[in-house]
Amino acid sequence: MIWISSLQRKLNTRTVDVIFTLADDDLTLLAGDLLALNYHTDVESAGIWVPKQALNSSIRGLFTLLTVLEEGQQHVVNKAVEVLYFDADRGYVRGALSEQDYIVVNGTHRLAADQLVLAKRAVAPLRPDHAERVGG
Repeated sequence: MIWISSLQRKLNTRTVDVIFTLADDDLTLLAGDLLALNYHTDVESAGIWVPKQALNSSIRGLFTLLTVLEEGQQHVVNKAVEVLYFDADRGYVRGALSEQDYIVVNGTHRLAADQLVLAKRAVAPLRPDHAERVGG
């Protein structure tokens, strides 16, 4: 049985206090012992994986990605995205992206929205599951 003792997330630790009743009598736990719960759930949601270094902080908890529409001389466009999940080196995002967008992965600190750049496709992806185009 599980009781949630706090319905609000602690802002500084991003945790929620939960009280469990454990059925295993062989456990030797004392009141106040700290346990780690590994919980996994699959959530189907439209979006794409992007490298963390491509994400820039924005307002209201959103992030932005710098994008260009195609190879060649292009203006950089800022696109707002919502991060749904982070792992060690990438984030799963959804937002104002189209299948034609190319995402600027490296050097985003040197660019600004509407800056003119010469866009080139990366020679090799960072990881096999990173799509260069939004649609795959």
